[in-house]
Amino acid sequence: MRQYHAAEHKVFSYKANNKRKNLSMNGASAVNRNCSTNLVVLYFLFLFLIFAVLWPILSFEKSLSISSYVAAAGGLLLQRWLIKHPSSRMRGLILKISYFAQENITTASPGPLHTSTALRAYHGLFQTK
Repeated sequence: MRQYHAAEHKVFSYKANNKRKNLSMNGASAVNRNCSTNLVVLYFLFLFLIFAVLWPILSFEKSLSISSYVAAAGGLLLQRWLIKHPSSRMRGLILKISYFAQENITTASPGPLHTSTALRAYHGLFQTK
């Protein structure tokens, strides 16, 4: 699964040249600034911060429950804000963490099967019936 994720990123890194069928994506990056990993990073950052504030005053279960819901909403709102403010320092920090996660956790070097599948899927998006 991680290899398909990396192949998808590589396709979008080369999307301007994707009209060619035999596209070589060897030089394409498997890291993508618009990856949903950013949202996951935001969620867990919010979760840990809110939980750290609530746990001293509430039970573990109550703190975790509240933190989970607030982190989901907060992560979505902050993600939208970060998209609208691309030059913010906070976005730079979030992207550094997200890039680390993408490089070391959520993607792996794709093989020919993964890249050809990603290319077929990408081309399929633009075919009209």
